[in-house]
Amino acid sequence: VRGVVRTILDRADGSTWAGTASGGLFRVDGRAATALPVGRALGAEQLLALHEDAGGTLWIGTNAGVWRWGGDPASGGAPEPVRVLALDDVLAVAL
Repeated sequence: VRGVVRTILDRADGSTWAGTASGGLFRVDGRAATALPVGRALGAEQLLALHEDAGGTLWIGTNAGVWRWGGDPASGGAPEPVRVLALDDVLAVAL
């Protein structure tokens, strides 16, 4: 994992995710870390919070607002902004 880790999440599938201050999202499976270049897709410089809800949706708090990503980000797709929660700085996502 490259950069300063700002948030860590253990998902229900046993994987661990790390969000960095430089906008990187990493999936760690115990052997290796896979980088998912989501910072540009999110339009955010910093990933500040990660949360997985009961349905498996990944919630991402950034310095540009809150985003949700249904399913597994490693399998593709694009994050969706949650405009109603778009805050300047989101320090925690608690749903």
